[in-house]
Order: sequence, then C-alpha cells, then structure tokens
Amino acid sequence: MKERSTDTFRKIRQSPLLAQYTAAFEAATGLPLELHEPELERICHGSTSSNQFCSRLNQDGNFSECVAVIEEFRRSADSVPQSLCCFAGLQESIVPVFAGQTVVAYLSTGQVFVKERCEVQWEDVANHLIEQGCDCEEVTVLEKSWRKSRILSEKSYGGAVNLLAVFATQLSALVEQIVLGENQSEPPAITRAKRYINAHLSENIGLNEVAAHVAMSPYHFCRIFKNVTGLTYKQFLTRRRIELAKCRLRHPDARASEVAYEVGFGSLSQFNRSFRQTVGISPSEWRIKDSPRMEEDS
Repeated sequence: MKERSTDTFRKIRQSPLLAQYTAAFEAATGLPLELHEPELERICHGSTSSNQFCSRLNQDGNFSECVAVIEEFRRSADSVPQSLCCFAGLQESIVPVFAGQTVVAYLSTGQVFVKERCEVQWEDVANHLIEQGCDCEEVTVLEKSWRKSRILSEKSYGGAVNLLAVFATQLSALVEQIVLGENQSEPPAITRAKRYINAHLSENIGLNEVAAHVAMSPYHFCRIFKNVTGLTYKQFLTRRRIELAKCRLRHPDARASEVAYEVGFGSLSQFNRSFRQTVGISPSEWRIKDSPRMEEDS
C-alpha cells in the first residue's frame, strides 16, 4: 500500500492541473506553493516566490528550527488546514489532500509575516541563529533577507489559504480519477470490468454479474481486481457512486434523496452512511464545504 500511495503522489505531482494551479496561485498571491508527501519530511519551497530568508537558511538541508515546525505540523496535522508560526515570526500553512478519508499529500504556502500574528524582534531571531551555529557574517546576510519578507494582512493571508483549500478539493477529485480510473498496464479484463461498472452505476449490479461479464469466476475476479486496484469490488463500486453523487450534488436544485437513488443506492440512509465512511462528512456537510467551488464555477 505504501508503494501504491507513492505512485499516486507521483502522478499528482506530474499532473498538468498542479502545474497550472501553482503558476496561477503564485502569480496571483506572490506566495510559494508546494506539494508534499503525507510524511512531511521537509517543507522548503523552491519556487521563485520563496522567501529568501528561508531558502538561505535551508540551502544545506533543513535548519533545526525549521525542522521543529515540521514536527509540530506532523503532530497537529488533521483534516483541516493548519497554520504555524516559526521562530523567525514567519507564517506557514498546510492543507491536506485526500483519497477518501486518507491524506495522500499536503499543499503548503506561507513564509510571510502576517499582521497581528506572532510578532518577533530581529534580536531574538539573531540569538537563535547564533545558538544554532551561524556566524556573524551569515547573520548579517540573513537579516537583510528577513527584513525583505512580505507582510500580509490577516484577511489576505486567510484568503490565500482558503484558495488552497478549494484547490485541495479539486486535487482530491483528481486522486479519485487516478485511483478509480483505467490503467494502461492493467489486465484487459479489469478495464472491461471498470467500464461495465461505470455504465451500470445506477443499477443493482452484483459481483457475480460483473465477474460473468469478463468471463471470470467471482473468486478469481475478486482476487485480481483487489490486486490491481487496491480496492475490493464493493469499495470500488461505492466510491464510483459517491463521485457521481458529488457531481449531482453540485446542482443547487438536486435533493440528496433523489441523488441517492440516481447513483444506485438502495436508500437515503445507506447513501448517507456510505458517503460519510468514504468522504468523512455527510452529503449536506460536503455540500456546504464545496459551496465556494460551486460559486467559483458558476
């Protein structure tokens, strides 16, 4: 499963969607944007929007005080965006990207001063640097970079983090396509099975029916399907129905009860239970959370 997770992360990193959004985000906000593996081994931006103080400090590896911020993120990382202030008074934020309820990546931005948050004097920063082994010449150079760091209002910085949260939702949808989509290297029978499932989502299709369609015994089909996709037949079917439901729920006039039956669930309670197990929140909660994206797309 670790290898599968790494492969998914690699595909996200290589996706045109990430490249396009990174360029747009950095041009619009002047802030850096990076994608990180869920282990958060390091947070050190390498884009042209990066804070030069942070870049200089970490040019030979993660600076110990910066490592402390990463460790704190590891302890506090949750299903919502997190923001922390480093020893130098600079704000850093991470936003999780999900596959179902599992965090598969984090988006990060920051390395700026935010008004009324964690105000720090240079003398305190300099003392930290000296304690960590920086010589006077290095401290002088770092001070110049530190004083050039951008200053944003609470509202502006919060808006940038909210933009990342919206984009994280879009990336999560991409992850679902990666996990559930067709793979050129997979057995043809599994590709046919996926196509058959996608074409009959709203129907009461069972395992035996799909296995028969690809001329396999149910046992053999289950084993091959799980090995190729990482999901059981039932998990795959449920997740495909949930993704279709999300598309339906974005329509302002769509009722959850109607959507439940349209995408193949036998009852509203089953739909609500499956949605919460897969997404982590109820359909109504997801609809509210997704509303900024709906407004943006309209």
